Amino acid sequence: MLDLYFFSYVTLMSITLGPNNLLLATSRVNFGLRRTLPMISGVLLGCLLQNALAMRAL
Repeated sequence: MLDLYFFSYVTLMSITLGPNNLLLATSRVNFGLRRTLPMISGVLLGCLLQNALAMRAL
């Protein structure tokens, strides 16, 4: 079952300008997509790890 609160939180956080989004946008403009891919991967892995730890705490 899809939790409405979780879905609204994820939707809101994905469109909100946070430090990761600003760093990625700046890096993309300054260095291009190819050189920004490692940073994108790091942000993605960090988010996945944070979600996994949060789910384990439940």
